[in-house]
Amino acid sequence: MVMVRFSLRVILPIVLGSFLLLVTIVAYVTSRQIIIEDREASLLQEMRASLNATQGTVERFLLLRHPEGVRKVISAFGSDLDLNVALVADKDGQILASTDYREEGLSLATTEYDIDPEIAERVTRTMVGEVGLSSDRQWLNGYASICDPNVLDRLR
Repeated sequence: MVMVRFSLRVILPIVLGSFLLLVTIVAYVTSRQIIIEDREASLLQEMRASLNATQGTVERFLLLRHPEGVRKVISAFGSDLDLNVALVADKDGQILASTDYREEGLSLATTEYDIDPEIAERVTRTMVGEVGLSSDRQWLNGYASICDPNVLDRLR
């Protein structure tokens, strides 16, 4: 029978290194999730603020009966590299203004965007905007209702 002996000079660094590696892995896994959740919450809050500011500007242009102003406000978002699309549609789903001018006049149903008709209808009905993550957690989705009482039956 062969007996192997290890000295403390070998065992102690191995045990200590293994312990530090385990602690580092556990810290990374737990803090990573916390950081991701915190970043998502921050992005949602930023989008909510941007959506509210845009909503107020669009409502003002609608009150002034200035559709070109609405188009300019929405098209101004086109230079934002992080933005996929910003658009204004009427209650029937016809696009009135978009970051891509080629979509104006088209139906929401014919676009490739993942627009949830239930959320759009709920936001229109309750007049409360909604911001959230897409089902694949790759996109932020924001919905706001246009609150101008003169065009309430035509826009969402």
